Amino acid sequence: MFMEHKSYITIRNTILVAFVLLSSFLGIFTSTISQYFIKNFLNNEQIPQEAVNQLLVKIIAVGTGTTLLGVILVILIAVKITGPLAHSIKQLTAAMLEVDKGNWNIKVSINDNTELGIMALTFNKMVQSLNETSVSKNYLDNILSSMRDMLIVLDSEGLIKSVNQATTYNLGWDEADVLGRPLSVLSGEFKSSEAWDFLLEGKVRQKEIMLIKKDKELFPVLFSASLMGNEHLENVIVCTAADISEKNKAEKIKEEMQKKLVEVSREAGMSEVATGVLHNVGNVLNSINISIGEIKRRLKNASLNDFFKVMEVVYTAQNDWVGFIQNHEQGRMFFPVLLAISEEMKKEQQEVGLEFMELEKYVENIKNIVYIQQSVAKKGGMIEKFNINEIISQAISINKNALIRHEIEVVEENAQEIVVETDRLKVIQVLINLITNAKDALKGMENKKIHVVVRKQDQMIKVMVKDNGIGISEDQLNKIFLYGHTTKKDGHGFGLHNSALAAKEIGGQLEVKSEGEKKGAEFVFTFPCQHRSLHKDRG
Repeated sequence: MFMEHKSYITIRNTILVAFVLLSSFLGIFTSTISQYFIKNFLNNEQIPQEAVNQLLVKIIAVGTGTTLLGVILVILIAVKITGPLAHSIKQLTAAMLEVDKGNWNIKVSINDNTELGIMALTFNKMVQSLNETSVSKNYLDNILSSMRDMLIVLDSEGLIKSVNQATTYNLGWDEADVLGRPLSVLSGEFKSSEAWDFLLEGKVRQKEIMLIKKDKELFPVLFSASLMGNEHLENVIVCTAADISEKNKAEKIKEEMQKKLVEVSREAGMSEVATGVLHNVGNVLNSINISIGEIKRRLKNASLNDFFKVMEVVYTAQNDWVGFIQNHEQGRMFFPVLLAISEEMKKEQQEVGLEFMELEKYVENIKNIVYIQQSVAKKGGMIEKFNINEIISQAISINKNALIRHEIEVVEENAQEIVVETDRLKVIQVLINLITNAKDALKGMENKKIHVVVRKQDQMIKVMVKDNGIGISEDQLNKIFLYGHTTKKDGHGFGLHNSALAAKEIGGQLEVKSEGEKKGAEFVFTFPCQHRSLHKDRG
């Protein structure tokens, strides 16, 4: 309003000055005419007095009319000139008020070469630059707030200057609780002067530490810190912390599973089954190790290092952000590079998420294997009713990971639900050995397949396990179930021998068929629906 009022005063003064100048001109003009008239007419006795009077009246009328006409022309010219001028000033004033309210999209439309036109052009450029700066800052803030990893910025005194949303979310602190406080409030790792020196030197890279949550619970992270700044800017330390709690949980589960498997195998007294279980669990644990290694690799990804470099550029250019973005080569590349880094970080986040899903599947597989092992071990030697199809599925499940790893297709041809009453432990012991044996026979073969078929004939159950593997020569068929006989380089000859004994103990038998080498083999496990033991049942 002050600027608008001032402009009106200027316009008014301009009009008054013009009016005074015109009046002065007319005064001089009238004076000159009067002198001329007096000199040439009034002092001339030859001219009649009446004619002189008439001429004098005409001169006065002309002078008065000319003066009035000049005043009117001055007013009209002033209005013509100052009207657009006042409108332009009003435009500029209104635009400034809009900018003051936070509207950065305002634009003044004054298209001329006057001072006001130049002022409007300068104003528009200034608002555009401020708008770009505001958008750039908001864009950067959005990227930082959407980071999966925690971000903590420290000043040169070691006090927390800012944190991102991931930090407050994971640790439970409010932003106001930690700002202005030392890093030691979030981690006891940096209470010593030596640790602080490492931070100042920017030497902390991928270090596993514990952060302290608001409820005092410890939160495991992979911590890195980088010193940023130069002689013209204040030094800051940018710290990132990646959540590794899931990785630690997976490792803990792995350790617990290994301990549990050892205990279960010892208590069950099933050397062959325990060996198979441990072997297959070992395969699963290897997969877990691979996933954990992949997660570690991705946590140490290059995009995070690129992010540090971008942050260094942002920090050093903060005093002339607009000029840097518009004029500097690195500045013009800033947003494309930052966008590429954010896309890469998003991709890495998705890939790590998939790895964690794989870990969950592996852990679930181990749990199922352990559950099966516990269920059969707990009731080993006891006669009970169970569905034979369920036992077959459990035996396949124990070997599942190895079968997948060796790309072996298992086809089950189960009959209707068949309930039997016999020693569950011995049945699953035989089935696990037969499936493991078929798997081993398929090494080096193509189109690997195992068929498991169940049939009930009268009161007998037949489970046939057939493979298209290396086959068995005729001279080996009669020796296959003998104690200590094996065709494997690392075999002991216990598996099939013990399986044959187990089948015999529940009133059944184990047979083998093969048409020769490289023609596959079929093992047939036959046992009665009702238990008929050759020995006294154990209670």
